[in-house]
Amino acid sequence: MAVSVALTPGRTIRWRKRRFVVVDSTGFDAIIAREVGKSRLARIPVSEVRPDHTTDRRGGSADLVSVDEKQWRAAVKRFSILKPLFEMDKEQRTRVHVEKAAKILNRHPATIYRWIEAHENSQRVSMLLRKGRSDRGGSRVSKEIDEIIQAAIKKIYLVAEQPQITAVIEEVNLQCFKAKLKRPGASTIRRRIANLSERLKLEKRKGRKAAVERYEPIKGHFPGADRPLAVAQIDHTPMDVIVVDEEHRQPIQRPSLTVVIDVYSRIVLGFAIYLEKPSAFTAGLAIAHAILPKEDWLAGVGVRAEWPCWGKMRKIHCDNAKEFRGSVIGRACQDHGITVEHRPPREPRYGGHIERGFGTWLTRARRIKGTTFSNVEKKGDYDSEGRAIMTREELEKWFTIYVAKVYANTFHNGIKTTPLAKYKEGILGTDSHPGIGLPDRVSEPTTFMLDFMPFEERTIQEYGVVIDHIFFFDDALRPWIHAPDPEDSKRARKFTFRINLRDMREIYFRDPTSNTYIAIPYRDRTLPPVSRWEVQAAEKRLREAGYARVDQALIFEAVEEMRRVEQESEHKTKKARRAREMRHRPPRKPSATPPKSSSSGARIPETDPYAERVEAFEGIVEPE
Repeated sequence: MAVSVALTPGRTIRWRKRRFVVVDSTGFDAIIAREVGKSRLARIPVSEVRPDHTTDRRGGSADLVSVDEKQWRAAVKRFSILKPLFEMDKEQRTRVHVEKAAKILNRHPATIYRWIEAHENSQRVSMLLRKGRSDRGGSRVSKEIDEIIQAAIKKIYLVAEQPQITAVIEEVNLQCFKAKLKRPGASTIRRRIANLSERLKLEKRKGRKAAVERYEPIKGHFPGADRPLAVAQIDHTPMDVIVVDEEHRQPIQRPSLTVVIDVYSRIVLGFAIYLEKPSAFTAGLAIAHAILPKEDWLAGVGVRAEWPCWGKMRKIHCDNAKEFRGSVIGRACQDHGITVEHRPPREPRYGGHIERGFGTWLTRARRIKGTTFSNVEKKGDYDSEGRAIMTREELEKWFTIYVAKVYANTFHNGIKTTPLAKYKEGILGTDSHPGIGLPDRVSEPTTFMLDFMPFEERTIQEYGVVIDHIFFFDDALRPWIHAPDPEDSKRARKFTFRINLRDMREIYFRDPTSNTYIAIPYRDRTLPPVSRWEVQAAEKRLREAGYARVDQALIFEAVEEMRRVEQESEHKTKKARRAREMRHRPPRKPSATPPKSSSSGARIPETDPYAERVEAFEGIVEPE
């Protein structure tokens, strides 16, 4: 299912369970659209727009974790060859371009056209993966018949004379007779024609100019950071302020700040503030925050502000961080069409925009009580811990107010205007310069976030699955008990389970049949919620105490004992207060969309308390 909804003219959307074709936008808050089959225009709030799933019938997307590395490399290679076609305007993309790509990939041009259409719907690299049959129990036309249907539609239907569909059916039947193939049903041909876009029909019948004038969005120029969301930069640094815990208002430590900015406008696209050391997952959450709409986020932190930033960036610059190389995040960025470009070592000019931004943001943060200043000399005898007053969530709200209301509306010497004004100009355009139009919006935030979740692979036994000595079970697992590997029947099949590191009462099972996630609870549902950090700390404690065999009962007994010790020392130690905050005060989600019972509503882990496993951004130096 498509995760994003396109807001560009000519694309179909859903609003109040009806289909509309986008005509224009009135700003960041609304679009003008025409209901399919009617002439009246409607003004539709952007926040209420939903994707038109009739244009994407492929079901759930592939689970990136379970994809074989060889298959993934093949999909990425196909994407690199097809990317110039994806980025071309339709009037630029000729048959010659398509045939050239088809020759390189050893595919029929009709396949290339299908891939182009599929990419327009999904904007995902994974749509180029080789897929197993998803229509078991039904019928499917052969490749030869499919090509005959496509050729007949092009030759007979998509012409200026605008003939009836019956003419296409007659042509298909004739060509199948000549080729000694079984002719397809008329309904199959009618469905293919029904799925043709209105733009394609207009282009083939009245010419490209007519289609461009009616449907084509105004675009900027690429490559380079000459348009919004063309190039983003991501980096992190410790904040120069001490935060306190929620319960006792006692000092804990300096949190880490991860920020994603748009190089074109210098506006902050998204950020994340955590107590933990930055990791692959916290970097992924910052990227997700940058891409997701901000309405729910602003409501969640209680801030009223204009922050019209959403949509996938084309390229993201980062340091030479290992989490972007072959990891879940690196693959997720590839899948969503985000090019990850690493800044060359010892070349600070490549990260200059965000480094200067950190200098601005941290300087402002040093006005907060509890600041650590920029160095020891400036700090002097100032008691940072004694003066600290702000919790992590309060600091998160403060930073939201600052970047969305102050920084975004402050004149920037580098762009000779404010970041918000520059961003609006690039999106909506001015009298002298065209804008790129509203970017696609992620319509299913939780599904989008699943790409960045940590995971484990397990076989399914009659008792369910075991992760970190904890048993999980649900009836949804029954069909897969002792399932053999489809590639090797002598081996047991492994399945993907996503984990909420903050709360392990449920894990999330990737159902291979539907390609959706299902919440799987504790087998013993009387057990209390625990974080993975607590489970692994308990296991370490038991091993040190001499236990050779650790089981579920011992783990939960040790966790309870650790919590009692933690409670007794909360007033005394920062470590205890920090542990409590990590468990009881999770960072706010990028989207406050209520969770559902299905996979798309699986709760999302908030942070990664095992950051020492994956170093985030290596070699970062705090700005002076």
